[in-house]
Amino acid sequence: MRLKHLKLENIRSYLSQQITFPENGSLLLSGNIGSGKSTILLAIEFAFFGIRKGELSGNALLRNGKDSGRVELSFEINGTDVVIVRTLKKTSTGIGQDTGIIKINGTETELSAIELKQRILELLNYPKDLLTKSKSMVYRYTVYTPQEEMKNILLCDPEDRLDTLRKVFGIDKYKKIAENSSIVVSKIKEKRKEYIALSSGLQEKQAIKLKKEMELNELSKEESGVVQTLNKLYLDIQTKKENLEEAEISLQSIRQLKVTLQEIERNSLMHTKQLSILADESSRLDLEITNLKSENPIATRSYSDEISKAESDMTELEKNAKENAKRLIEAKTKRESAEHIINKMHTLSSCPTCLQQVSEEHKVKVVDKEKLGVTEFSKNISLMEETEKELSIKHSMIKNELEELRRKEKSSILANEKLKRLNDLLHRRELISTQEDALRKEVLDYNARKNELIRSVDNYNIIELTFHKRKSELEVLQMREKELLMGKSTLEAKKGAFFDIIQELDRDILQKMEFSKKAEELSKIQQWIDEKFLGIMSTMERSIMLKVHSDFSALFEKWFSMLTDSETISARLDEEFTPKIIQNGYDIEYEFLSGGEKTAAALAYRLALNQVINNIISTISTRDIIILDEPTDGFSSEQLDKMRNLLDELNIGQVIIVSHEPKIESFVDTVLKLSKTEHISSLVL
Repeated sequence: MRLKHLKLENIRSYLSQQITFPENGSLLLSGNIGSGKSTILLAIEFAFFGIRKGELSGNALLRNGKDSGRVELSFEINGTDVVIVRTLKKTSTGIGQDTGIIKINGTETELSAIELKQRILELLNYPKDLLTKSKSMVYRYTVYTPQEEMKNILLCDPEDRLDTLRKVFGIDKYKKIAENSSIVVSKIKEKRKEYIALSSGLQEKQAIKLKKEMELNELSKEESGVVQTLNKLYLDIQTKKENLEEAEISLQSIRQLKVTLQEIERNSLMHTKQLSILADESSRLDLEITNLKSENPIATRSYSDEISKAESDMTELEKNAKENAKRLIEAKTKRESAEHIINKMHTLSSCPTCLQQVSEEHKVKVVDKEKLGVTEFSKNISLMEETEKELSIKHSMIKNELEELRRKEKSSILANEKLKRLNDLLHRRELISTQEDALRKEVLDYNARKNELIRSVDNYNIIELTFHKRKSELEVLQMREKELLMGKSTLEAKKGAFFDIIQELDRDILQKMEFSKKAEELSKIQQWIDEKFLGIMSTMERSIMLKVHSDFSALFEKWFSMLTDSETISARLDEEFTPKIIQNGYDIEYEFLSGGEKTAAALAYRLALNQVINNIISTISTRDIIILDEPTDGFSSEQLDKMRNLLDELNIGQVIIVSHEPKIESFVDTVLKLSKTEHISSLVL
């Protein structure tokens, strides 16, 4: 992996800054204490893994007074160009991560914080179990370890150090396996005791089952005898049913004849009553026909056309009268208006509209004109009054004529209706005579059939007695069948109960045998875990730890020797990976070393740990980069010179060093200087 660019916006002391990393070689981030060097390292770690509870919070990254921040990191990994963008956002509940962006070879994808971390772990080829962990130990102990954190691992309790190193090397699983195995063995013991308790009483259950099977066999024999008796009884019942059916068929035939006889009697009686009703109606019709014939009704013509014409003339006359009356009223109104004007002109002195004086000459003209109008209107009124009298006379004549026509029309309709009624009565009388003849014939037929049926029904009593006797015999057999079926049902219920008990016993026996088998299997598993599995795991862990310890100790001695270059002092690791410092043949505690020697021991431990992890986890993609945070704190001038050889010896593609030591600038490939002015960090160009 190679870092390419880092862009910061509102991150700690940075407002907006881009840092470009050299593709290869060593890079020094130089500057005074507090100039913003460590912020760059934290921003890189934030870009990879986001906020981590208890380690890297949003409050520690977002610049004071700002509501949002942004980190963009671009790098190349295994020939793939990758850009990561993570953002911070202040909310009412605190500072948290917003959704992030990842670009892979130009293809951009927006992901949640967890999804983005998962995608990055895949790119880095880091173990998947790091996704849910707050700390990425592989990154912390191979790429970037804060110097103080490395000192802590040197000074912590040996057991804690071993646990940490097991996690870093990925071999803590062996310890977990041993611990989990103890838990499993304990659970196995408990479960085995439980299975042994559950399998107790197996022989007693088997004895009870044998006894129940014998009792069930006796019930089966008894049921077989009942079934044989029932089978013989079924044959007798079948024969009786067939005999009863024959008698019932004969009885049904006689019953049907009785029903038919009753129906014939009802029909005969009904026809007789109908003949009486028809006779009464014939008498009534004869009387009415005689009366109508005595009136001698004759068909006459219709006056409807003449009535329609008279009504049309009446309507036209009334219309003309209304129009004449309307014109008469209009003429009288106009004459009255003219007379009113004549009377008014005699007393008028000025015009009511324009208020000018009216001359006598004008008055005379107006009066003469209106008088001519009065004369004309009077003449027309006289003519219209004459017309009104003539119309009134004609109206009276047409009205009298219309009343006479309507009277004649009413008499004609009444005569025609009487003639039609007479014809209808004659036709009805003829139909009734036909019906009476048909009914008399049917009554004779009914009486003949009635006599024939009476002779056929005489044997009914003998057949009925035979039927009831056979029915009684069948009922006795059916009662016996019912008793046997109830006995059989009782035996079946008892057998069912025995079957249920035996099945329950079978289930209990099978279950207890399973529990016994499981207890035996658990015993074998427990023995295998205790005697073989734990021994194998312990041997594997010791073998791996010995190899790791050997490589780790050799590398630690190498790097410590290179950084101190003194024949009087050396270092190694004891079995608990604790640094042992030997000076002039005597062990020296780490706390009693000088500042430079402590830093040398911490840096040697850091580099050895880096190489061992990279060798063990060979698939990770961060093998070609290392970040050293203040690796020379407390170094003497001679020790600083040794850093040149150390960097050459590391043979790592990209080395980033954070330090305020000016001397380091002389042997690194690239120097980026940082400064802070008025709480704002920036690159010094």
